[in-house]
Amino acid sequence: MGLSPGYDLLRGLLSTQNRPFIKLIDERMVMDEADLAQDREEAIRNAALAARQQRLTSPDGRCIWCKDEPVVANTAFCSAECDEDYHKHQREIRQRGGRD
Repeated sequence: MGLSPGYDLLRGLLSTQNRPFIKLIDERMVMDEADLAQDREEAIRNAALAARQQRLTSPDGRCIWCKDEPVVANTAFCSAECDEDYHKHQREIRQRGGRD
């Protein structure tokens, strides 16, 4: 069995100028491939969760686009048409550089 691809990097971090990192490196060296893969997967998942947009909600139970009708359950709009119109308008604003 060969050495892991990051072995040279670890050796460099263990040099005398990098002593504060030794504890971290020693803990990481005992981790196997499955542990490292799990850490990477968790980091990717956390980044994706942090980057996702929040779901639109209506503060008063009325459609946030037409403001006349009550919203459909678990949405911010009264109809698919209002949802489409709202998102189309938001795209147009972004294309204009944020000017309404």
